[in-house]
Amino acid sequence: MRPRAQSEPGVSPDEKAKYERLLAQLTPPPSVHEEYRRRVNGYLDMIGLALRVGPSNGLVAVRLRRSELFAGREYLVAYVEDEWLRGVAPTCDAISSPMTGAAAESGLLVDVPPLVFLPQSKRRARSTEFRSIVEHEIVHINQALLGTFPEPPVQGTAEELLDHLVARTAGEYEACFVQGMRWPTDHPAQAGVTLEHWCLARGYTQAIEGILLLVVQMDVRPADVEGFLDLLASSLPAALGRVGADGDLGAWFRERLEGHLAMAMQRVMTPFPTVMEHPAFQAAGRWLRPRLDAVAGRPRSDAPKVE
Repeated sequence: MRPRAQSEPGVSPDEKAKYERLLAQLTPPPSVHEEYRRRVNGYLDMIGLALRVGPSNGLVAVRLRRSELFAGREYLVAYVEDEWLRGVAPTCDAISSPMTGAAAESGLLVDVPPLVFLPQSKRRARSTEFRSIVEHEIVHINQALLGTFPEPPVQGTAEELLDHLVARTAGEYEACFVQGMRWPTDHPAQAGVTLEHWCLARGYTQAIEGILLLVVQMDVRPADVEGFLDLLASSLPAALGRVGADGDLGAWFRERLEGHLAMAMQRVMTPFPTVMEHPAFQAAGRWLRPRLDAVAGRPRSDAPKVE
């Protein structure tokens, strides 16, 4: 990976304009960031005393990290034991904790400002790839500071779950797009799709995985899970249109809904096999099974595969 120069061939004017617009939208006003830093400073004073004794609940060290995307502003990062991070997010190199509740439930401390969790083994990592991953998570911190990071549904109704999926897709799409523009990779070209298509696919598939975990954590009723999937199947192009996808791209995702859902279920089951025992997860399987059989005989367009 390397920074992409603004004059580099292959960057369309629309992509450049969208990148600059997103960066502006994702940059909190100075007053918001100053309040964040006030909270961070209070947390650093408190946690520093505890860490003098030794690691606590997986937490090894906390630091301020200067952002490359957001004009050198500093953000809080927490280095945790690798095993702790694998237990929370087995497939991730870094995760963000935009809401205090998520950190409190992990057993760290109650009054924790939004931060990025990094594995202890990466404390000296300086590669461009890893820096881009950290910056992706910093985007989520800014979304939390701006109030755009998706909050969990209250009751888990079908409509709430669909709204949450759209919000999570949008949040991931934004982070992926600015990351991909600033530190481009060959992945979209290798898949034969645009950067926008690639980022939307990443955001959408991660959002489905998140929903599958969420319905288990919230003990959502099986009927609501199946209702959500019915609603998703009937309105997916319109739902992705709320993220910014055009009609053709939305139709491409609708055509592959069953395959994407099957892939998401497998990705959730592999690190967390106990989800298979939960009625909410089982409801998703019951909904999917006959539709996968029907899809097996359905012709599809010759569009490239994006996972």
